Amino acid sequence: QQRELEDMVFLPIAAALGCLTPEDMELGVAVIDMGRSTTGLAVFKDMRILGSHCFEWGGYHITRDVAAGLHISFEEADELVLEYGISDAFIQSELDEDSPPIAALAPADKTTQIKLKTAVPGAQTIVNRAILDEIIFERAKELMVKIRQFLNTKDLMRNLVRGVVLTGGSSVIKNYVALGEAIFRTPCRVGYPGGIEGLPPLLQTPEYSAVVGLIVHGLYYRQAA
Repeated sequence: QQRELEDMVFLPIAAALGCLTPEDMELGVAVIDMGRSTTGLAVFKDMRILGSHCFEWGGYHITRDVAAGLHISFEEADELVLEYGISDAFIQSELDEDSPPIAALAPADKTTQIKLKTAVPGAQTIVNRAILDEIIFERAKELMVKIRQFLNTKDLMRNLVRGVVLTGGSSVIKNYVALGEAIFRTPCRVGYPGGIEGLPPLLQTPEYSAVVGLIVHGLYYRQAA
């Protein structure tokens, strides 16, 4: 049976429809849809879209930096990023203007050694966790700072009464919300899919916010039609 395309939705807006509440959209909020290769942004207030953008980078860029810095496979780099996340000590340094440079910080777990499984021949197979922490933090911070710069350039930061919502697959990286609060200086939270009754548990995770948003939009579209 032949089917026709009835409508299209910009992915960051779909993610917002999937995880925001009406109160969020009314009072003012920014949604950051953190994918693997792209990151989408949508800002809402008074039930209107004030701005949106798509950045050509995502969680993969953190993985790539870890793989390059430790000389390991992308798969193992993914595992390390998800296991260790973003360093608490480095995030605290971002909050404290009088803190020493990153290179001078001494994370609480500085003596922890990580044994690598896929290091290339000739490379170290055991590394200090502090090295991994610095790589993850620096790239994750860079991505958040770019979004903050965009919001400031467009004069959108003042509209974020409900703060920033991080959703998408990369939002599950440990401490990304804390880093967001340090960078944006506003409350942040992870956005989970909602608005549909009986949603299977498998789909109640941040990476499915955009998918659920497309369904929500489709229901609204059919009602309006």
